Amino acid sequence: MVYSLPVLSQGALVALNESPLSVHRATVKELTQLCLDQGFVLPGVYTIRSVLSRMAVDMQGPGQDGATPIVNYQLNSAKSQQWIIQATEKGYTIQNLETGTYMSLPDGIEPTPAVQLAGNPQPREWDITSEGHYFVIRLVSDKNFAMDLKAGSSENNNPIITYGCHKGVTQQWILSPV
Repeated sequence: MVYSLPVLSQGALVALNESPLSVHRATVKELTQLCLDQGFVLPGVYTIRSVLSRMAVDMQGPGQDGATPIVNYQLNSAKSQQWIIQATEKGYTIQNLETGTYMSLPDGIEPTPAVQLAGNPQPREWDITSEGHYFVIRLVSDKNFAMDLKAGSSENNNPIITYGCHKGVTQQWILSPV
């Protein structure tokens, strides 16, 4: 039997069994995945993939001007497909590991249907909600809008957009710790 509250020891999860001499060590990645499986998002580096296309959310281009497009692209382990998720008071920020810019809307654009997401130097807060085996990612500033795979296309460079939140398959995302 494993106690319900694990203990962190030197960066690893230690779960004490009935015998105090028996322990299970898990890496931070395993702990993060365990939390995701329970619907909890820990701060860390993730790939974000579409449930529909199984492709990754990718920053297209250098990402320094507040309008670098965010797209759907074949998973390739590039840093442009790795996102640093950090908790805030109201939600999370999602920052691209390669460019250092944040998942957001282009400068000066308010949330409306079909606005393509872009890398922006200014952080924007997101609500990341578990819906079973996937997550829905919505704007904190207007939860009526969610991150959406435009037209459900699995083509490379298909835009990731904001769209009215319906929690359908185009708005279902898999978070995987890197």
